[in-house]
Amino acid sequence: MAPPCTALRWVRGVRWSGAGADAAPTELVGTAGETVTFPLEIPAGETLDNAGWTIGTESLATAIPGDPASVLVTDRRYRGRVRVPNAGLALHITDLRPEDAGSYTARVNTDKIIFTSHFTLHGYASSLSYCQTKGLVLLLVMGALITGTVVVHVMPARG
Repeated sequence: MAPPCTALRWVRGVRWSGAGADAAPTELVGTAGETVTFPLEIPAGETLDNAGWTIGTESLATAIPGDPASVLVTDRRYRGRVRVPNAGLALHITDLRPEDAGSYTARVNTDKIIFTSHFTLHGYASSLSYCQTKGLVLLLVMGALITGTVVVHVMPARG
């Protein structure tokens, strides 16, 4: 489950190996410093054996299901920033960086089939997130209230 203040949107896109039609990749949007989730779905009645992740042509990580799931991160740039929640059926990348933007592929092995899921991550640098904006507005309102209280109650008492 995603936290309530995330600036992500996605459209499902899975390519099944051997199926003639190609689906569009899942589009994800993330902001620098935040977390993005790459969700996986497997057909009903199947069990995940593992999922190998790549960015472009470079190996990123291998997820192995379990409770908790484990992950072997093969790309040093992602060490300490990758998690595999939901028994390995998702990949989280925390502390996003502008260079994380790109094309990601998951090669998913189940007990019955092998298929790939394709994702495109679009990243945005240093803009304020929705949560940060709400916090800044709240801080400004509280500052105005405190200033008003001082002007109305404290200043007349000193005069």
